Amino acid sequence: MAEKKVKIDLKTRLGRASSTKAPSSTGTPVPGVAPPAPPTGIAPPPGIVQPGGIPAPPFAAAAPKPARPRIKSDDPFQAVSADEGAAPRPQEIKVEIGHDVVQAHSKGRVYIAVAAVAAALLGTGIGYALGGMSARADENKAAVKGAGELATGIEKAKGEISDLATKVDAAAKTMFKDKKFPADFSKQLGNITISFSSADLAGKNINRLKGSTVRSLFDFARDAQELDAKRDWLRRLFDGRKASIEDILTGAQNPKVSYVVFVGKAEKGPLGTFAKIKDPFELNKPWPDKVTILGAGQEVSAERYKSGEVFVKPPKKEGDAPTVYAIPLEPDGIATAFPDPLGIRIQEELKDISTLVNGTPPGTPASEEKTGLVKLAENLIDELKTVGAGH
Repeated sequence: MAEKKVKIDLKTRLGRASSTKAPSSTGTPVPGVAPPAPPTGIAPPPGIVQPGGIPAPPFAAAAPKPARPRIKSDDPFQAVSADEGAAPRPQEIKVEIGHDVVQAHSKGRVYIAVAAVAAALLGTGIGYALGGMSARADENKAAVKGAGELATGIEKAKGEISDLATKVDAAAKTMFKDKKFPADFSKQLGNITISFSSADLAGKNINRLKGSTVRSLFDFARDAQELDAKRDWLRRLFDGRKASIEDILTGAQNPKVSYVVFVGKAEKGPLGTFAKIKDPFELNKPWPDKVTILGAGQEVSAERYKSGEVFVKPPKKEGDAPTVYAIPLEPDGIATAFPDPLGIRIQEELKDISTLVNGTPPGTPASEEKTGLVKLAENLIDELKTVGAGH
């Protein structure tokens, strides 16, 4: 349905309503009514001579238009004066923005936000990197200082190890070559201490060193402490078992017969028995004719076998004991077959000390090879001093 137009009487709206309708200026004249006089005060068209004979300039600014009456918002049909109206409002321009433009604008805001966050993170990252570089520089300085301290400590330990090796070699020569007890050995061992240990690696920033160097440092610390433990064990042993060690050494220097064998009769034939005698006698001196055999809970008197005798001679009369003939056994053979446990332990400890100090001998299988502490110390000292010189 078409919207009905509302006709507004402008004369009434402007407060100029009149009961008499004005005749048209161009239409047919109304009879009996004089034509209206032309309005006064209207400027003639451009180019028409104004009163006074001065034509209007062709580019003169047009006279300002009289302000139109304003309409009150609460009564649109009531006229108001121009000075009562508000300043003219600027023309509103409506711009239609499509969905794509809005989405692109939103993405732009996201990109700007992401860029801002990235810039912040980048700034933080640069600060962190600079701080990390400074921290690493401090760690490197600490590592260089630690390398110097480790080199000094290892040099000191190397001197202690070499001193211990010299004392052990001298004692071994006294015992095995001269067959004598090393009287000052225990005291000498007490005056030596291998001072380097894994505790010396703490706080030295060894994580900045090469992996092979770090492994060598731990190997050196471990073997140094093992060597020091063996040194202390030997010291206590030579203090507490001095008499027993002297007997072993005396027996090696002046061998004694301590064991014999005698032959008895068994169901299937003669059977030899190994036994210890009560009073050992020296191999290089005259032998006794009789010995006392230490049996299981009893002592048996035996004749030393000389030549041609039967191994067991029946008693002469009832109630007497049979005569047993015993054959002395060679001391070195007994020592080889039945070594003294104390002597074995001493030899094993001395061998282990030699391996720790000097390493395994040539020809040792690769799986059993071991670098000695002296050589390991020399290698570490060179590497650690290079670390200090390179910074």
